[in-house]
Amino acid sequence: MSQKDERRPSDGDSGSKVRLVVGSILGIVLVAFVLANTTSVSVNFIVAKVEMPLIIVLVVTAVVGAAIGGLTMRHLRRSRTE
Repeated sequence: MSQKDERRPSDGDSGSKVRLVVGSILGIVLVAFVLANTTSVSVNFIVAKVEMPLIIVLVVTAVVGAAIGGLTMRHLRRSRTE
C-alpha cells in the first residue's frame, strides 16, 4: 500500500471541524445582520414592485444563495468523479 493510500482518521476530522466553526460563525453573523435590518423596503422585480420587510428579503436572498452554492458544489464534485 502506498503512502498516498494511507489516511489517518484525523485528516478528514480537522477539515470538517473548521468548516463547522466557520459556518457557525457566518450563520451567527447572518442572523445578527438580519435581525438588525427589520425596516420595510421596496423591492423591484421584473414585473412588479413589492413592499416588504428587509428581514424577509435578506432571509430569502441567503437561502437562494446557499441553494445555488450547494448545487454548484454538487455539480463540481460530480464532474470531478466522471
